[in-house]
Parts: sequence; C-alpha cells; structure tokens
Amino acid sequence: MNNDMPEIKKKQEKSHEKHPALLNDLMRAFVQTSEFKVMMHTLLPEIASQWAGKNPLKKIPAGYLIKSFQKSFVPDTEESNSLVNVLLGALDTALKESRSLPDDERVNLAQMLTGGIDAGIIGSIITGIAGLVNSTRTAGQASVSGKSRENFHGFIEAVDFGEIKEAVDGSEENFTAMVKMANEEMWRYPAKMICLLSLLPAAVNMSVSAIKETLKPINSMAPDLLGDVVLSLADDINGKNIGMLINELSELVRKIHTGSALLGEPGKPQLPNTLSRLAKETMSTVDISLLLKSGTLLAEIKEQTQQAFMELLEQSPQLSQEYFKSRFTSIITYIRKWSRKTDAFERLFSDEDIAREFSSGMSGIDAQELADTINRLCGILNRVHEVHPGLILNTLSQTINSLDPYEVGESVRWFTTDVVESVKPVASEILPPVIRGIADLIRHDPAGGSEEIQDALDYLKSALNSREAKV
Repeated sequence: MNNDMPEIKKKQEKSHEKHPALLNDLMRAFVQTSEFKVMMHTLLPEIASQWAGKNPLKKIPAGYLIKSFQKSFVPDTEESNSLVNVLLGALDTALKESRSLPDDERVNLAQMLTGGIDAGIIGSIITGIAGLVNSTRTAGQASVSGKSRENFHGFIEAVDFGEIKEAVDGSEENFTAMVKMANEEMWRYPAKMICLLSLLPAAVNMSVSAIKETLKPINSMAPDLLGDVVLSLADDINGKNIGMLINELSELVRKIHTGSALLGEPGKPQLPNTLSRLAKETMSTVDISLLLKSGTLLAEIKEQTQQAFMELLEQSPQLSQEYFKSRFTSIITYIRKWSRKTDAFERLFSDEDIAREFSSGMSGIDAQELADTINRLCGILNRVHEVHPGLILNTLSQTINSLDPYEVGESVRWFTTDVVESVKPVASEILPPVIRGIADLIRHDPAGGSEEIQDALDYLKSALNSREAKV
C-alpha cells in the first residue's frame, strides 16, 4: 500500500498540471469574494503590525501599509461574489471539464476535489445552517422568501431533467453489470463473502438491541407522563392534512380509472390490458412449479411456527388462558363492530334510505354471473364424482367412523335442547312460516307429477308409519 502512494501523488500532480485553468479560475474567483476581502482587511494589517513590532523605524512604513490595506480590501457584499457560489462554480466547471477527460483522469480529478473532506465540518455546517434558519424565521411570515423562489427557479431552469432521465434509463445495464461484476469478484473469496453475510445477523441483533435500549428508558416513565407525551405528540398531527391527502389519493384513483376508460376502446378500459400484459410478461418468466412449491413450503413453515407456539402455550398455563380468552375477545369485537355499524345506519338513515341503498347494492350483483359460477362449481364436483365416485363418501365415512358416538351424541343432545329452549319464546312466530314453506316446496312440482318427488314422499310416509308402528 505504501508503494502505491508515490504513484498516486504523481498522478495527482499531473492532474494539477493538466488543469491549471481550473485552479486559476478558482483562485481568481476566490480573491474577488467578500469573504476574502474581509479576511485580508483584518489579516494584512495584523501582519504589518507584527512585522513592525516595537521597532520605531518599521512602525512608520507599517502604518502606511495598514492604511493602504484597509482601503484596498474594503468588504463590499453587494458587488463581491459569495464564497459558497465560488465553490459551487468551481465544482460546476470541474464537472463540465470532466466530460471530455479519460476515465483515469476523471478519477484523479474526483480525488483532487473530494480528498480530505472532513465529515465533522459538514455536520457542523448543517447545524449552523439550521441555526440560521431558526434565527431568521419570524412569526406570521412565509417561510419561502422571494429570493428562495428566484434561486429555486434558477435551479429548475438550469437542470436538464431529460439528461438525468437518459442517464437513469441508460444506467440499468451498467448498474446490473456492475453488481454482477462485484458479486463475481467477491465470490472468488467465499470465506470473505461468508464473513460479509455473517454481518447480517449482527446487524439485526444491533438493531434489536438499539430499539430495546431506546424503548427501555421510555417504558421507565410513569404511565400518566408517558401517556401525556404520546397524546401530546398525537395532538400535533394535523388531521386536516391527512384528510386532504386521502382526498388527493382518491382523486388520483378516480382520474386513473377515468383515463383508463378514455384511452381504451368503448367498453374496454386500458388498465386491464396493461395489467394483463404485465402479468403475462411476469408469469412467462416465473417457474410456476417452484412458485407453487414455495407456497406449500411457506404453509408448512406457518404450521411449524404455530406448532412451536402451541408448545409454548403448553408450558405456560397463564399464557394459555390469555390466548384462549383472546379468541372470544376477537369474536366479541367483531360482533360489537357490526352492532355499532347497524346502530349508525339506523340513526343516520330512514327506512326508505336503507331500502333504497340496499336495493342499489343488490342491483349491482349480476344474477346470471352468480348462477353461472354456481353451475361451474357444481359441474366440477360432478366431474370429480364421476372420476372418483367414492372420494367424498370415503372421506366422510372415515371422518364419521372416527368420531366418538357418545361425545358427539351428547353434544348434539344438549345443544339441540338448548337451542329449542331458547327458541321456544319465538317458536309461534318462526315455525308456521317454516312449516308452510316446506309444505309449499313439497306440493310444488313444476314437472307435473315428478316420479322422484312422489317416491321421496312415499319414502317419508313409510318411514313415519314404521316409526308409529314400532311405538
């Protein structure tokens, strides 16, 4: 590494020699800045005074020099350029000149401009700028001055966004090639790459530890104090801006939907075509088998995670109790949510409004499409039954045969009893229409005396008569 230093210095010296105009322009512009004049106005008289010292012979010419310096270097901020603009101008000039330089000289120029940058000074400058902004901000005044608008206008006018877009569009292959090259070179040293990858768990651990140490002092605060702080922060959030953001996003969605309809053919919006094209291009390169297999593996991982969680519950009775109660809490919350919704609907809308909106919503359902969907599902089940007639039968039989007759029967007995007892107060209102409805369905025969319906009725009568005979 030390052997390379002289070579680097030689390259930097050559770069300085090949670009004297840049350095001369930078020095010439710097001499004309107000900052330089202020510095010389103070520094040169002090140098002349130090040179004269206590020597009376030197004090006489030193006095003339001091007066001359003070007259020659009078700061004039209106006519002098700013040091910041000088530095920015120098950087702009360097970047423009770098376009015509070979790659190695671009590297040398970049080292000359960026070498020795002190990050601490940058941080201090940012802090100082923030302090200036805070000190110049006054109540009731707009934060954007006319000068700021003028500067921003100049910035927008000077930036060639087409050039930036072309650079970004043309960088995909180069960026991909660079990443590929970096990976190829790094994987030439597998041990180093493994060490690099091993930093990921350490980074996660550090992040978790940092979050933990951040939350620990927060949780040490008293509940009322912590609540006051959090609620105060929430009070500072501007809800109106959030509402306006939602409005803008909703308007964006509406305009995209409307634009899709305008760009497409009548009755065929453009958005589905674009999404279809994107989906086809994506799925044409996706390994479907691997994708489905990964879905199955993720399901297995989820099952294993749940199994590990259940094992943890078995080891902690208190945690198991809380988890068991949380399941009912979720159901209660869901019921309470719908209770509040229905209560709000009843209070906000009249019967006519509810009926109108319900009718409007139901009219949006395509009955033909719904029927076609049911027909297709039934058709799929029928074809499965034709190919494997005993599939569902075997599954149901194995399930039923595996049940405990006593436990299932006992559950059905008490559940039926409880349901009947709970329904008895309204049975006189519920049963008559249900019984009449079943009777109407039995009597109604659009086929005009279907043998299947008659056979079913005879079978029912036979079953009832056989039960009565046994009794």
